[in-house]
Amino acid sequence: MKDKKGLDDQRFPSLNRGNTVGNISNLGYIAMEGDWIYFNRWGEQGGLHKKSLIDGETKKLSDSAAEYINVIGGWIYYSNLSDDHKIYRMRTDGTKQSKLNDDRSSAVNVAGEWIYYCNHKHGSRIFRMRLDGSEPTKLNDCFSMYIHVFGDWVYYYGLVKDSSVLYRMRSDGSENELFY
Repeated sequence: MKDKKGLDDQRFPSLNRGNTVGNISNLGYIAMEGDWIYFNRWGEQGGLHKKSLIDGETKKLSDSAAEYINVIGGWIYYSNLSDDHKIYRMRTDGTKQSKLNDDRSSAVNVAGEWIYYCNHKHGSRIFRMRLDGSEPTKLNDCFSMYIHVFGDWVYYYGLVKDSSVLYRMRSDGSENELFY
């Protein structure tokens, strides 16, 4: 059952996410899956790393600097700072690294079977694509930032006349509306 704002009564459904909304809003340099923490490290030993919460083992996965790190289903998805913020993925053991798009991307959110992101090649519009990089689709028509995917809704700030306002739309881009 849904309330008048369209939210599930359960409030916190299983979202099948690659990271938390709050962490993604802060550039997502850290993510967790199982007994491992995945993180970006700066400096001479920089790149994407993982560390075991059980025995402290640390492993470097890639030389690439990463932000908006999402880990889900044995895959790591991230914006690769070493390649102009294009979206990449790799297995959690560091194998099978591949580029998923050729667009400068931010606010990367993995939710369910989709990757949501701001596409800076297209004026920071929100796009989504499948986990393998297929079916890239533009979802809205305004400069956007701070994407939050919650259930079947995508909440975001849109820039309108030098002011940011809160919008929401369905995860397929339909029902795009001013929220506040």
